Amino acid sequence: YKYNALQPIISEKTLRAHHLKHNAKYIETVNQIVGEGGASLKHLSMEQIVKSKTLKESNPVLYNNAAQCWNHLFFFRCMSGSGGGGEPKGLLAKTIRRDFGSFDNLRKEMESSSIKAFGSGWTWLGYDKKEKKLVVSTMTGAGNPLIEGIIPILVIDMWEHAYYLDYQDNRKEYINGFFDRLVNWKYAQQNLKHAMGKGIVPETVHHVSHHGLPLVAALFSANLAKKTAVHMLFQQS
Repeated sequence: YKYNALQPIISEKTLRAHHLKHNAKYIETVNQIVGEGGASLKHLSMEQIVKSKTLKESNPVLYNNAAQCWNHLFFFRCMSGSGGGGEPKGLLAKTIRRDFGSFDNLRKEMESSSIKAFGSGWTWLGYDKKEKKLVVSTMTGAGNPLIEGIIPILVIDMWEHAYYLDYQDNRKEYINGFFDRLVNWKYAQQNLKHAMGKGIVPETVHHVSHHGLPLVAALFSANLAKKTAVHMLFQQS
């Protein structure tokens, strides 16, 4: 979708800064580290990095920047420029009712978790394959539930650059807008089907995580992000 597609909930100014400044910097940093790291890093896929507790401890700069690349690509797909918001349907709606009692209960839990979160981070709806249920978690910094074996279904970006230009410190209004007008339930349902083994891997997660491509091949450079990533991330909702 286009940079103005999420207005009035997220302004074009915010989305441009988010994608072309913040996300591009994460991409640039990862490519630099991988380029200097030799073969030991170049063979790793995005998912291998994001899942690795060893890398998180031994190379936190690489881990955090790679996780932020993964998280942002996922977050951008969790919103739709047309037809977003409202309530989920189908398998996702049924699973939410089973695990939370109702969609309202899930929304309240994600809202509360997001508003109360200290500092910057991400509020995730994930599928715990071991427990076979949906779970909500707020993770600080570049946190991603894959490192705990939980499959991401949906995420809200709670870093200030995602909302501050539009809402200042009013997190609640930002979150309400996300649920009312933006959330891409179709994409979330694809993620759930994948997590439960009932569907194909969604396009974006497959692209960055499951081909086993070197990071340099899987990610764009910061320069390309500024010039052409709009066609890859924001052309379609």
